[in-house]
Parts: sequence; C-alpha cells; structure tokens
Amino acid sequence: GLGDVYKRQNKVYIVTGANGRLGSALTDHLIKNSAKVIMADQNFKFNKTNYPKEHLIFKSDLTKEKNIKKLLAEGKKKYGSIDGVIHCLYPKTKDWGTPAASLNAKSLKENLFKQLGVTILTAQLVINYFLKDKIKGKLILISSIQGVRSPKFNHYKGLNMHSPVEYTAIKSGIISMTKYFACLLYTSDAADDSL
Repeated sequence: GLGDVYKRQNKVYIVTGANGRLGSALTDHLIKNSAKVIMADQNFKFNKTNYPKEHLIFKSDLTKEKNIKKLLAEGKKKYGSIDGVIHCLYPKTKDWGTPAASLNAKSLKENLFKQLGVTILTAQLVINYFLKDKIKGKLILISSIQGVRSPKFNHYKGLNMHSPVEYTAIKSGIISMTKYFACLLYTSDAADDSL
C-alpha cells in the first residue's frame, strides 16, 4: 500500500498527474521521505525551483502512448531504474460533469479513453518495463470510493455540481483492470514474458 511506499527512502517513483490535488500531495510526501520523484503532468502551476535538482519534472501530455514510453525512458536514463509508479492522472474534457441525461458521445468517448484507457495503457507499459528489467516495482492506480459504492446524490444538493456517471464507470473500471493485471501476473506464466 501507500504506507509501504512512503517508508522506502532513496527509491525512485514516478507520479503521473503530479500537479493535481492527489499527485502534488503524494509528491510532497515522497520527497519529505527521501524518495527521488519524477513529477509528470501536462501543466505545472507550482514553482519548479522549489524542488531540488535530484527530482525530475516531466512536462508532457500523458494521454499519448509515446509520451508514457518517453517518461519511462527518461526516468531510467536519469536514475538507472524506477522503483514505482503512482498513477494519479485525471484528464477531462471542458464539459466534464455534464449530467447523464445531457452527455454527448464525443466527450464520453474522450473521457473514457483518457481516464480509463490511458490507465490500462500505462499499466501495460509499466508492467512490461518492470518485467523486462526484472524489477519488483510497485504500480499504484488511484480509484475512488465510487468505484465500489453507489453515488450519494444528496451530498450534492444545493451545489452547482453532481456525480458524473462516467466517473463511476471509470473508477470501477480501474479497480477491475487492476484485479485483471494482478491475476494475469500472479496466476500465469505472464511474469516470465512481457505482456
């Protein structure tokens, strides 16, 4: 779990979505616990000079497969190895949060791919990296309580927001695909070969 990650000093971790709420909190905590962090996101609002040079800032659109591959390659080049990846990426369209009755196919398709599809691609690429280099690394995929429980719509009364249906689908999908990869790796010969 995450507690285990924090105890590992001098390890190298990639945090995708490092500029977001969860990503920035995890990054700060890892750095305070002597980990080396590769902060990956498309945009950075924080002051990059606040982080010592032993940390790497990777600014790129991580919804593109080539950029995920480049992130892993640059991390390996700088540090020799990567011990773990924490995937906090949360890309969304400008109309994210549209009520279920008003969803349009284009935005739905884009949000499902960028949040769930990219998580699957990231997991595949990270697992292949770990297997190829014979690393017992950690891959942590961030989901939500809404991945296992029904939304509580009454929590949104009086607010100009609601719980998007695609959020529930994506977060439950992340939990399911995590179980899928765990079963694939630990119940078959997949650990001997790349995916």
